[in-house]
Amino acid sequence: MHPAFTDTAHFEKYFESYIVKQLALRGWQVGDTAGYDQNHALYPADLAAWVEATQLKRWERLVAGNGDKATAILMDRLAQALEKEGTVQVLRRGIKVAGPVKSASAKASPRTSATHRPGPATRRTSCD
Repeated sequence: MHPAFTDTAHFEKYFESYIVKQLALRGWQVGDTAGYDQNHALYPADLAAWVEATQLKRWERLVAGNGDKATAILMDRLAQALEKEGTVQVLRRGIKVAGPVKSASAKASPRTSATHRPGPATRRTSCD
């Protein structure tokens, strides 16, 4: 058999391994498939940790009202919101969970010149 056909370096698993290595070198976390929820396409522990880190009071209310089911309830509500409202709206508006608990899905970005139109008091003038 020709040597080019016995070389395995072109297999997808090597390419995938290279990509994962490069991402890890740039600060990405390498996940363990044991903690991955295929039905929701995410890591439940990561979602719970993110909400807890960014919205502690809301997370505490969710846990207080739902106990050990808090993460599962959050994941189910997120999936429902994504299905009904779409990704963009969920990112913009967040989701409501367990009545008064609202979870933001994204942090608001600071104003930039592209999104902020200055009023008369804040207009800049140039000296030409």
